[in-house]
Amino acid sequence: MAWTLATRVHEAVSSAWAPSHHSFPTVLVLLSSCNPTLSLSIHLECSVSLFITRSFLHSLTLLTFVTRTFFFFSRAGTSWPIRLPPQTSLA
Repeated sequence: MAWTLATRVHEAVSSAWAPSHHSFPTVLVLLSSCNPTLSLSIHLECSVSLFITRSFLHSLTLLTFVTRTFFFFSRAGTSWPIRLPPQTSLA
């Protein structure tokens, strides 16, 4: 059983280098035909890692936006100074 699984995974990965094949779905289909529990765990691990990666990229994008906005407004005060009217004395 393990030898058959290893052979099928090896064939799927080696055939995935052809431009007309997609490696990940092929490996999942072959794994699900051998061991559905293993296929499900691999699929869940990939889904979780994809979710973590997307969350990290969204956080990075938000942080970049906030940083750029902060620096834009902090430099805006020095680039375009506000001219105050001349002070008049009351005396």
